[in-house]
Amino acid sequence: MPARTRQRVGPRVVAQKKDAESINNEADMDDVTSVSSDLSSIAEESLVELEDIVNGDEEELTLGAMISSARAINKNKDLDKKASSRKRIRNATLEEVVDESDRDQDQDEEIEDDEDDEDDEDDEDEIVVEDKDDEDYADSSQKRSKNRPSSTSSQTPASQKGRRKRARIESSKNVSNRDTDNVIFDAVKDTGVSLDSIATDWIQRYESNSTTALQEIVNFILLSSGCDSLVTGYDIEDQDSAAKTIEQIQVNLNGTVINDFPLVSKKAEFKKFKPNLTEFVQQLIERSAERGILYDDDEALLESLQVWIAAMSSSALRSFRLTATTIALTIMTTLTQVAADIAKATGRTTKMLNTAKERSRTAKEKIKSLESTLEDYANKTENLEATIRDIFDTIFIHRYRDIDHKIRTECIKELGKWMLTLPDLFFEGQYLRYMGWILSDANASTRHEVIRSLTKLYKDNYFVGGLRHFTERFRPRLIEMATRDVDTGVRIATIDLLSAIRDLGFLELEDVKTVSNLIFDSNSRVRKAVSGFFISSALEIASDRIAKLGDGSIVQNHIARADSDNDEEQSSLTGAQMARQNWFTLKSIVENLESFDKSSSSVIGNPLSISRLESLISGTTESRFSIAGQELWETSSALLPSFVEVFDYALFDVLSLDAHVPEGDDHNHDIGDNNEIIKSIQKDLSLTTEQEQILLDLGVGAVQATLLLTETSHRGKKTRAATEIEQDRKHVATELIQLVPRLLKKFSADADTAVDVIRLHNLIDLDMYQRLRQQIAHEELFDGICKLFQSFDDSILAREFIKAVLHTQSCEYVSDSVDSRLKELQDQIVTQFRQVIEPYTDLALDEFSEESVNEATKLLAKLAELFAVVNGASETLEQIPRKSLSSSSASLISTLLVILERADSGIKSEVNLVKHAVVIVRLYVLWKVTQAIESKTAANLMGNSDATFDHGVVSNLRRIVTSTGANLDLRRTAASSLIDCLVGVNVLIKAENIPVPEVETTVVGHDLQAALLDIFGKLEKSYANIAEIGLELSVEHDLENESDNDDDEEDEQDEAQDDVSEETKEFLKMEKEIKLCEITGKIVIGILSGSIINNDNIVASRITRHAKRLGASFERIVSELDQLQSSKTNRSSNKLAKTSNKN
Repeated sequence: MPARTRQRVGPRVVAQKKDAESINNEADMDDVTSVSSDLSSIAEESLVELEDIVNGDEEELTLGAMISSARAINKNKDLDKKASSRKRIRNATLEEVVDESDRDQDQDEEIEDDEDDEDDEDDEDEIVVEDKDDEDYADSSQKRSKNRPSSTSSQTPASQKGRRKRARIESSKNVSNRDTDNVIFDAVKDTGVSLDSIATDWIQRYESNSTTALQEIVNFILLSSGCDSLVTGYDIEDQDSAAKTIEQIQVNLNGTVINDFPLVSKKAEFKKFKPNLTEFVQQLIERSAERGILYDDDEALLESLQVWIAAMSSSALRSFRLTATTIALTIMTTLTQVAADIAKATGRTTKMLNTAKERSRTAKEKIKSLESTLEDYANKTENLEATIRDIFDTIFIHRYRDIDHKIRTECIKELGKWMLTLPDLFFEGQYLRYMGWILSDANASTRHEVIRSLTKLYKDNYFVGGLRHFTERFRPRLIEMATRDVDTGVRIATIDLLSAIRDLGFLELEDVKTVSNLIFDSNSRVRKAVSGFFISSALEIASDRIAKLGDGSIVQNHIARADSDNDEEQSSLTGAQMARQNWFTLKSIVENLESFDKSSSSVIGNPLSISRLESLISGTTESRFSIAGQELWETSSALLPSFVEVFDYALFDVLSLDAHVPEGDDHNHDIGDNNEIIKSIQKDLSLTTEQEQILLDLGVGAVQATLLLTETSHRGKKTRAATEIEQDRKHVATELIQLVPRLLKKFSADADTAVDVIRLHNLIDLDMYQRLRQQIAHEELFDGICKLFQSFDDSILAREFIKAVLHTQSCEYVSDSVDSRLKELQDQIVTQFRQVIEPYTDLALDEFSEESVNEATKLLAKLAELFAVVNGASETLEQIPRKSLSSSSASLISTLLVILERADSGIKSEVNLVKHAVVIVRLYVLWKVTQAIESKTAANLMGNSDATFDHGVVSNLRRIVTSTGANLDLRRTAASSLIDCLVGVNVLIKAENIPVPEVETTVVGHDLQAALLDIFGKLEKSYANIAEIGLELSVEHDLENESDNDDDEEDEQDEAQDDVSEETKEFLKMEKEIKLCEITGKIVIGILSGSIINNDNIVASRITRHAKRLGASFERIVSELDQLQSSKTNRSSNKLAKTSNKN
């Protein structure tokens, strides 16, 4: 620590002179002018002091003081002369002086050496006088200290002033050599020391010498703050100047910021410092209370500590504030616990006193003793509460809004503890309001802490009555935090709090709906957190619905209990026409989800967008209701019916519900009552078409959650985990094998419900068909699924069907039968397509009817899905049709290549038709590449003479890519397909060293680069417009086409975007970004594989021009080109180095 001292001075001028010299010796000292000014003030104060001593306290006059005062005045004059010759920046800040002192250090040293030489002789004389003066002062101080009561003792003003100033100068003189050893600090650092004994020892020292003990603990606080400048006993005696002492200590730090101090340090030695610190303070207060020092007005322990803690808690240094606030809060927490213990003891004593008074024989001495004890408790309580309020008003109300969020968090955390520990004092509106205000804190951890504290209050019935007004005032803010807070942890904690508030009945119905709506949230953690809230609301609605049916005894004759062991009564599969109690819960869940879905905010990332976005990004077809269902059953499976009951309800016909009166029932109920109850049950359990869809989605989610729980519930078990998981999965598969055919039979008429049936098939462990010997059952089920694929023109259903195909291909037991069925399905669709185009003789020029275009488009879309996953697709495409089936002798691939010529027609209704044809041609080439790799020859790469690689595939795709009249999206698809075909030939075949006949046509040359960059530029512009990204216009000439043929189409799209909702805009933005990244990725792959010639780096430089502006995904894609460029540069450098070495 620097040796600079505090500015407050006393009569010992020798020390002042040494202080001035130490200031001059510092590298970061103030300018000489300021030092001269300080010494002038010192001299003036010394003269005043000498006058005081002469007038009122002659015994303090010493020869050393007078000599030192005279010399200080002379010294001041010398320094003034020397300072006038030095150039300094006036009114500089402390940091500026530090910087300047580094530049002038050499000059300072020379001047200081001159000063030292001039004063060496004087210093020797002064030291002798000073030593004598020290001995005289120590003797007189020791004699007076025996009778000195405290800082409040009465002395003559002049005498008291002289002693205090003398003490401060003595303290300042030795600050650089001050001993920093502190028993308490060392003990708190050491995890093996008993802090209870340390606290007890300190109390004993306090009782012996309060000044020394207080000095020790104040220095402990300073050391804990990372400060080595300590206080002396004289500072402790003069507590009125504690704030100035702390201020001067800060000045001594010379603006140093203490970032690493024990409370926040990551060092191993301070790992347990904070908990040990709080434990020590707690033990100190508890032991003081036990010994009575805490309540002794003469001792004034807490008041003395509070003076220094309050001064440090208001410091500009964060380390001081955090350490002092932590100690103050710990003191408060311990005091509240002591007050709570006294309150309990008061209650027990009061009860004993009342009992004693009721007894006539009780001795009066005992009653008097109990009354005296109660009076003592009352005095202690009054003393504690006064101290608690004083510390709260002095420290808490300033620090709960501190700039440091850690301090704010600690304050609000301890306030919650105080309310739980001492509610009679703290559970009032004047303290609760701090909780409400902190709800809007800028820091997430602080908001999280106040939510945790409030949750404890709301879950304690003792506080319910006092929280109603608080809830009404801050309820909107809590709802906002649960739905919109940027921190997920805060949202989850707030949902838990709102659940407790809902249980108390303090939430409005609209608030319950708003929170329950979070079951659709895009964040899975939030969905899991709100599941319990959602289920509780649904169970309440179901209970109310059953209660409203009428007489409970009659109702039970028509509703099977959820826990019934009677299989005939419990399962609708047996034919017993009874409803189940759990179905009312399911109906409530379905109705809630339906209402929330309709009222959901159309904001991206919220309920309505989940399935749509996931479908766009990853191709998933999962419904938002099945996502919600999975979360509900995963977190609250014990409160919900099993997935079997869900599907039983979906299969149940409520109109077939009959009265069911158990045998031996002596109650002869009126038939009319039974009929009314049956009608009420039918009405409550009946489902609309939309609700059936939601129920099936919930069932799918319930199955997924069940399968997930079978794996997670046995984590940690090493012996039987695999066996138990297998048994659970077997049970699920067995149930589904029985349910799915029945569900397919009932729900195959609608595409949306049929999708759920296919999803359930994809969740079945197909090996169970072999174990149960039910191969024929699966063949029938898969045949039904294939018919669904043929019947509906639904993209989601098609995706689920492809998943079903892949799922069956993974099981050898059923794969053979599935392959034959898929071959049959392909032939059927191809035949249907030929029948549609049969009337047209020239497929390139004839005008197609709208009906023919729509039907052909649907059939090609299905073939594109099938050819992507079914082996042998190339054979089907090359197959020549039989004359009985078609008048044309052309293969399907040849027919599709002719259809590609319609790309230039400009007919919008035919765009998708040509796109699907492009996709199938691409798949055809990739399948042929696969066959070439397997057969180790490329001689038959194109088996059909009409579909040669160069004149058939490449030429047609090239024509679409370069066509300025074709649709932009069609050109993008053709470009991607062309690059895939070329990469497949160049990389996959050449990697196997298979010669390719059409070498010249496998590389995109200069002629196609302009077309590719034209497509890229238009997609870039389209995405930039909707994303509101500004693009720089390059003065360089690009290879992009300058035609504006597609501008009208883009302008129409931009105008249409202005009229859509925010959700749709976000969806379109993401869609356009995906298309841009897709074509960019294809171009990058083409360059890296050598399929695209990148002469002069034209293509690469163009697509990377706005890499930093078009998003992280785009930047990541084009970054691969940087790696390529680096590798080329390294190779060129190595080649040049080798050439140089040879030369």
